[in-house]
Amino acid sequence: MNSLNLFFNHYSFLEIEEKECNILLAVLVKAIESLDSKLDFQYDFYIEVEKLLDFEVHNGRTLETVLEDLGEDLENFFLDFLTRSNKVENLFSIDEYIELLPDYDVYLDGDGSGEQYYLFSLSHSLNGYLLSLARNTWDKSLVNVGKFNKDKTSERIDLNNISKESHSNGLIETIQKQEKNLIFNQLPQDKMLYSDAFKEWFFERTKGDVAKIIAKMNFAMEHKLDRRDGCIGKIDSAEISDLYEVVVGDSNENDRAKIRVFFKDHNDITNVIYGFIKCREEGMSYQEAGHIKNTEEIIKKEKLFD
Repeated sequence: MNSLNLFFNHYSFLEIEEKECNILLAVLVKAIESLDSKLDFQYDFYIEVEKLLDFEVHNGRTLETVLEDLGEDLENFFLDFLTRSNKVENLFSIDEYIELLPDYDVYLDGDGSGEQYYLFSLSHSLNGYLLSLARNTWDKSLVNVGKFNKDKTSERIDLNNISKESHSNGLIETIQKQEKNLIFNQLPQDKMLYSDAFKEWFFERTKGDVAKIIAKMNFAMEHKLDRRDGCIGKIDSAEISDLYEVVVGDSNENDRAKIRVFFKDHNDITNVIYGFIKCREEGMSYQEAGHIKNTEEIIKKEKLFD
């Protein structure tokens, strides 16, 4: 299971009014809930305060007390989220985390406190995400700060930040895109071109079918020159010359369904054009079933051979 580094930004609570705290904490917890519901991730949860729930938010009121004010649903979710996370009571209390602390300081614009923001430095070093209240500088998904290096030079860096649901959604989209790229790159890539229509179809398949398509496409391209029987077949089509199919095999999506992928070589490039699930087409040609027409439309729409 993938892991995500999260950092509780207690600095975003400084000098906050009680009413504002309740509103913004609810917004933050909903953002975490959205993130948690859409990602199959384990969370490494870093804090810089001694005990998270005992952290004093405002005039003796602890984070635990404020959570109670948010209502049972949000409170229960957050407490459960902490239980499921790899919690760290305090990043200074465990030697392995102290050793991770980078040898540079992060400073905030206009802050003359001389505070050493170890939490921010470690968050940047580990490519983590701050969990903040959406106020002051923490209202953005990327917070620009100063980095003061050991050699006395300085530069600007961005800290990843989550303080509201739009930030969670942005992170979810980024991670899902990265996951898609990792999966897609398992398909053959050398002198290959995949149509947009094929990509869309490919990512709509079940995990089981995706694994079968990847395995058979790699095998087929390795043996493309000898047109390995049972794996690559020639398509008889008056409309599209030199069209071939990869016979992937049975689909997990429904009974008696078969996975097929059409491709055509052009100018030393293998164009993967069209993927489909062949089902209940006994006795029908690809022309009669509409697959040739669909392939023609993709070629025309995407101008594959112009």
